[in-house]
Amino acid sequence: MKLVEAMYGWNRNSDEIDVGPWPDTTGWSDRFSLTGGACYTNIRQMSQDQLAAQIFIDFHMIVLRDGVDVQAAHRAFLKIDEFRGSLAPDIPGADLEGGAG
Repeated sequence: MKLVEAMYGWNRNSDEIDVGPWPDTTGWSDRFSLTGGACYTNIRQMSQDQLAAQIFIDFHMIVLRDGVDVQAAHRAFLKIDEFRGSLAPDIPGADLEGGAG
């Protein structure tokens, strides 16, 4: 899914992280204390280049600042097109068919 349609939720110092649709009409994100992604207006207004950068900024913030397990964060973020499309081709989950565009 595109970042402008995705929300991520996580709990600090855990492996609890997921990515799902925004708006969250089913309550999937209720189990998380923190959220990011398309639930913020500025994310939905970014250019493609800004989105590609923002996804990695958010990933690093979640892992480094909030102590979420890096592999759990990686698995969750693979649901986001811009993340998969920006990974080096030798990283598991990379989109080898043309990226996030």
